[in-house]
Amino acid sequence: FKGGSGSFGVPGNGDPVMILRCKDLYPVYITESFEQQLDVTGDDIKTDIGIFLDKVGSGKDWKLWKKYRSWDGKQPFTSDFYLERMKSWYRLEITRSKDGLYDTFQFRDITEDKKELEAAKEQLKIAESVSQSKTEFLSSMSHEIRTPMNGIIGMTEIALKEGQTEEVRLDCLRKVKGSSKYLLGLLNDILDMSKIEAGTLEFIYTDVDVNQIMRELEGIFRLRLEEADVPVRIIFEPKLPVCFIHTEKNRISQVISNFLSNAFKYTS
Repeated sequence: FKGGSGSFGVPGNGDPVMILRCKDLYPVYITESFEQQLDVTGDDIKTDIGIFLDKVGSGKDWKLWKKYRSWDGKQPFTSDFYLERMKSWYRLEITRSKDGLYDTFQFRDITEDKKELEAAKEQLKIAESVSQSKTEFLSSMSHEIRTPMNGIIGMTEIALKEGQTEEVRLDCLRKVKGSSKYLLGLLNDILDMSKIEAGTLEFIYTDVDVNQIMRELEGIFRLRLEEADVPVRIIFEPKLPVCFIHTEKNRISQVISNFLSNAFKYTS
């Protein structure tokens, strides 16, 4: 394209392109794709540049037009906008000819780029959420691991004391066994992290003795609560009825353990 004393190439990739003469803002060149993609004809634009503004923006108050009118032309002008009529995003790039006589408006449909960007942002948000959940999970697990570990160490020390009766040692061993099982369950949870993230973690439901769970947890927590000077009493009736529920034993134990941990931590 040649105009006056200036000359420059016109992009030929099918994007809508318009060239305005700077002195009177007259469109001296408009591509056919302008009408196809932006739904405004070259004749309309040549008749009244305001028609173009009305269709693409909001008349002469269109903010991109205001920015363009205050642009000095030294560096390319770039701005993204959403065209409601076409339900599409466009990137407008304006460049000025070397002689300063003409401005080239090139519009590129970036709707797919925007969708990909939003999808990437959503994936990043999900990844950050997963990372935060993992951090919280491991922090919670490290806290919960201390409880059975303290029970194992405490009961072992009691069992090893001189003069202990066989009955006391057996009771300590039973509590060490209970604490070890609980600890193993926590460690399995940590090792199952990849399954949790993939959504493939399976729950194993069995008939669980509720009274047995409470006895095991009492043994695990008793030393810890006594060290904190917080009394704990789990009262079993003399004629305790058999009570089974069909559930996931490790999960129900973990829930009750969390309640006990919070109770001893936040009450006196």
